[in-house]
Amino acid sequence: QVLIHQSDNSVSNVYHTVQFNKIRGRMHFHRGYEILCVLKGSAELTVNGVKQVMQQGEFALVLSNQIHMVRNLEDSRMWICGFSTDFLPDFHKKVQNQIGDSSVFTCDRQILQYLQKEIFPYEDHWGDVLDRYKLKGSLYLLCAAYLDSVSLTKRDHSQLDMMNTIYDYIESNYDRKLGLQDVATELGYDYSYFSRLFRKIFTVSFPEFLNNYRCSTAVELIRNSELSLAVIAKRSGFQSIRTFNSVFVRHMGMTPSQYI
Repeated sequence: QVLIHQSDNSVSNVYHTVQFNKIRGRMHFHRGYEILCVLKGSAELTVNGVKQVMQQGEFALVLSNQIHMVRNLEDSRMWICGFSTDFLPDFHKKVQNQIGDSSVFTCDRQILQYLQKEIFPYEDHWGDVLDRYKLKGSLYLLCAAYLDSVSLTKRDHSQLDMMNTIYDYIESNYDRKLGLQDVATELGYDYSYFSRLFRKIFTVSFPEFLNNYRCSTAVELIRNSELSLAVIAKRSGFQSIRTFNSVFVRHMGMTPSQYI
């Protein structure tokens, strides 16, 4: 299972939403929060290796940097939104160092009916379509329902800090030749220990994670620039077009040219 970092849900002041039919997602993580709701059918959500079944009308909240994926169990439709940690600052302050004993929760029927009317129909950024206060109020209601449904315990802060430290280093150095030894030395760790720690935290090897990050960067450059593929490959940290093409096909299921 390829682990993906969703960079568009790891930046500041962001809200985005989408609806999926028959979703089979990839294992991924991001610094922002994610709320899911099953509009039809049922789905299986995996968060940090723990699987939970979601039924129609149920919600789930994925916290910052939790590794997760979702797939449908039958003909299903899901509403999924992501928002940055600073989008709901009071909620972030409440839970940033804690973790719930469950990700799945329910909310009051009247709240669900309101969301179905006012929030779910819009698959766009809040700034384009939705009233900012109406949207934030709705998200705070869902976060309150989550807090009422779960028991919070202190999060393994050392592992979370390490995850952020490793990610920050890769984010700043992905575009140059980079190996696990370089990161281990820079962060002051023994190579063998750091290799085991990295796989424990991210569930994949360092080369796989780095290539996935570089590929995600390339995708953003393809979407938002008119640069040649050779320049995009170089700016994304790939040493050759051949390596770029190979990783891109494994990551996206098609060549960069086909993606364009």
